[in-house]
Amino acid sequence: MQIKEFAEFTGVSVRTLHYYDEIGLLPPAFIDKSTGYRFYDENKALQEQKYLLILKKERLERLISAIDNAAKGENVMRAFDNSEFEKHKMEAKEKWVYTDAYKEHEEKTKNYSKDT
Repeated sequence: MQIKEFAEFTGVSVRTLHYYDEIGLLPPAFIDKSTGYRFYDENKALQEQKYLLILKKERLERLISAIDNAAKGENVMRAFDNSEFEKHKMEAKEKWVYTDAYKEHEEKTKNYSKDT
């Protein structure tokens, strides 16, 4: 399915899907070289999306706990640990780095700012 369809299907914005692809978390199943259109495989993408949502949920739970602990005067810096997300990002990059799609993505996005 095309990126717009997949975005509607999952409730994730197209921009977020582009970002996930950029950091290697959720690359498209296929990129049409002539148009640059991204296509997603429903089953694999849903598994990856679920995993990302679980990571986000766990991070939100840590932050809520940190707020509670801060109210008690405890140190809360550990709550901002995003290492599991970063670990998954690196694993995805290692998995896809040698593919044509990844190389094409790197070329297209090399001049993007962090806000893009």
